[in-house]
Amino acid sequence: FAFSMFLNMISKGSFGAFEAIGVMLAEDRFEVTSDQAGYTIACFGAVGVYLLLSMRKIETVFNDIQMMWIGTIVMTFGALIMVQWPLDGSPLSTIRYYFGIFCIYGFGYPIGHTANIGMFSKLIRSQPQGALQGWFATSGSVARVIFPISACLVYAGLGANAVFFTLAFLTLGAVVAIIYTGDVLTILST
Repeated sequence: FAFSMFLNMISKGSFGAFEAIGVMLAEDRFEVTSDQAGYTIACFGAVGVYLLLSMRKIETVFNDIQMMWIGTIVMTFGALIMVQWPLDGSPLSTIRYYFGIFCIYGFGYPIGHTANIGMFSKLIRSQPQGALQGWFATSGSVARVIFPISACLVYAGLGANAVFFTLAFLTLGAVVAIIYTGDVLTILST
C-alpha cells in the first residue's frame, strides 16, 4: 500500500508543481502569454479527460503496471523538456512548451495516475476500502500542497531548471521503482 501512496505523492505532487509554476514559466522562458498558457493547459487537460474516459479500451492493450510506468516516464520527459540546456537559445520554442504541457496534462498524469489508482484498489481487495482510500487521498493531498510550495520556493531561489531536474529525478525514480516491483505488484493484485 505504501508504494502506491508513494507513487500517488510523486504523480500528484509533480502535477501540482506544474500547475504552480506553469504559467509563470510560460511567460518567463517561452514567451507564451498567460492567456495562451491557460488555453494550452485547458486543451491538453481535455485530451487527458478523453484518455481517462478511454481507460477501458487502453486496458485491453496495456496492464496497470505498463500504464503506470509509461505515464510516469512521459511525465519525466515533460519535466526534462522544460529544462533550459546550455546550448538552448532564449526564449525557448513555444512548441517545446506545448509538448511539455501535453506530456504532463494530456498524457502522463492521466494515464500513470489513473493506473496507480486502479492498482491500489486491486491491492486492497476486500480490506476496508474507506480508511485505506482515505490514506491514499491524503497522501496525494499532502503532495499537492508540499510540491507546489517547494516548486515556487526553488523556482524563486534556484531557478526553473532546479525544479524540473528535481521533478525529473523523482518521476524517473518512480519509473525505476515501478519496473523493479512490477512483477510483485502484478502477483499481489491478481
